[in-house]
Amino acid sequence: MDDFEPNLENIQQNINTNLIINTDDIDIELKALPFTFYDEQTPKLNYNNNGNKIICPKYILYELSKYENIVYPITFKYKDIYLGVREFKEFIDEIYIPNNIFYNLNLIENEKIDLKILHKPLPKATYIKIKPHCEDFYKIEDKKKYLEAHLRNLYTIISKNMEITFIYGNNTISFTILECKPEQNVSIDEIDELEIDIEPLIKPKPKIIASINCSL
Repeated sequence: MDDFEPNLENIQQNINTNLIINTDDIDIELKALPFTFYDEQTPKLNYNNNGNKIICPKYILYELSKYENIVYPITFKYKDIYLGVREFKEFIDEIYIPNNIFYNLNLIENEKIDLKILHKPLPKATYIKIKPHCEDFYKIEDKKKYLEAHLRNLYTIISKNMEITFIYGNNTISFTILECKPEQNVSIDEIDELEIDIEPLIKPKPKIIASINCSL
């Protein structure tokens, strides 16, 4: 594996040097913060808080320029969680992670975490099976278009058993990814066609506490 520590004093592209062919994921250590701490708080940022795309320091691109076979879009992995990149920003030293992911991982604000940058792409999704958690989803006229738009905007990688949340009006709708093909972790970046199977929301049947014979 190849490790690098960010060096803000030497931000430049690696030209006229022998490029490294990496055959494994690249290790990197970065400070992490939730989206709440990002300076440019906008309604759009609140929308993006529902996905798994992070905001990254731009100097990472310069560090990665010494490698010959970097896979784009750049995908990070922390433990078993995949993170795509929403934007590379100048003048920041840390990554900003959507709130729900940050706190579900029990991360501590401003502490450094060990991530990996994938050296080969995940397979592109061909099929997913998804189940909504509430009936509001069935009020949407074009459900497939709604799902495709939000998946494309908010995610680059989806995984089996992942729970996701999308904005709907002034509320949110949560879903569980029940199945992915061709593998359990798949890329949805720039896919041509995605088959989406929607699992019906089934209301639980009322339980019969007791039966009473009222006949005389």
